[in-house]
Amino acid sequence: MWKRPDDVAVPPPVASDQPRPASPAPPTPAPASVRPPAPSSPARLGPSLHLEGKLSGEEDLLVDGRFRGEIQVPEHQVTIGGDGRVEGEVRACAIVVEGEVRGNLTATQQVLVRASGRVHGDIRAPRVALDQGCRFKGAIDMEPNVKATPADLPERRETAPGREGRESRREREAAREVAVLPPPTAS
Repeated sequence: MWKRPDDVAVPPPVASDQPRPASPAPPTPAPASVRPPAPSSPARLGPSLHLEGKLSGEEDLLVDGRFRGEIQVPEHQVTIGGDGRVEGEVRACAIVVEGEVRGNLTATQQVLVRASGRVHGDIRAPRVALDQGCRFKGAIDMEPNVKATPADLPERRETAPGREGRESRREREAAREVAVLPPPTAS
């Protein structure tokens, strides 16, 4: 055991009639904004669960069960797992389909349908990827911010033999109208 050298003198405690001042309290840190930590895994609708209604949230979502209704997680990803079945509309930042969806998919970034995925509905997203082997029936809109009407689209006609290169005045005017459409605005 260590022994203190004899030459260091420790003064004895001094008795005093005056009360000792209280030591100052340590400063308390300012409370940080209370925010739950970001989950390390997405919220999950398990394979034995069946849910109907409207689902919205602020975290990623994995659907392995059955869902009927509307899913909205505008700033996060929705993944329809291999056992997942969704009937209804899905709106998210990114959507990955490995199971089955019967309804429309709308994403602000991308939609990916894996080889095991099946989609029966329309897809609206700036980027869409369909893996080889997936099943898809519907329409794809990769310019969701542009509202085109049938009147804006040029009319398709078969040209009669001998008429190639000769357009009618009406066809030229229609082509000119399409050419002067304003460019799409970014949101």
